[in-house]
Amino acid sequence: DILFNEEAFKRYRDKIDQESPYDVAQLFHPAVILKDGIEMVDSPGLNESPKRTIVTLNYLKKADAAIFLLNATQPVTETDKAVIEEKLLPLGFNDLIMVVNRIDQTCNREKVKLYIQGQMQGYTSNKKIFAVSAKEALEGIKKGDHELLNKSGMPEFMEFLTDYLTRRKAQLKINKTGRQVI
Repeated sequence: DILFNEEAFKRYRDKIDQESPYDVAQLFHPAVILKDGIEMVDSPGLNESPKRTIVTLNYLKKADAAIFLLNATQPVTETDKAVIEEKLLPLGFNDLIMVVNRIDQTCNREKVKLYIQGQMQGYTSNKKIFAVSAKEALEGIKKGDHELLNKSGMPEFMEFLTDYLTRRKAQLKINKTGRQVI
């Protein structure tokens, strides 16, 4: 109901804010990509609930980079565009890293990827859109199936992200400082 009924979604969103007394839960896990002081924060969506939006915006004010996650089965909604225009661009995130998950649930991966790339022009200076399947990646890892893992798009994305966060770290810090001055 919550996906197709606006009133049901509003009740769900309000319920989320009322049920949890916690603003943030922090978990720490060692990972190669997190070496050299890199921290990754998986935040709730910017339109999920008012309380969670505030938590996410507070993290974004301190962030060097942002990954914008899209759903391949509902690519580039008006809400997605509004979140970018109203919340991310004003914070200086004109270089969003665009990731499309659930690409395995589409009929034509390349068409969906190209469509999203066209829709996102003007919202990010990063030209590359990453189409991934977290499900295929997990299955590929569990089964030791390198072909499935590569098909998932996850290794390509992780390679880009590692390079982006390590090699471009100095530039990211300069950009962050510039955003804070503005």
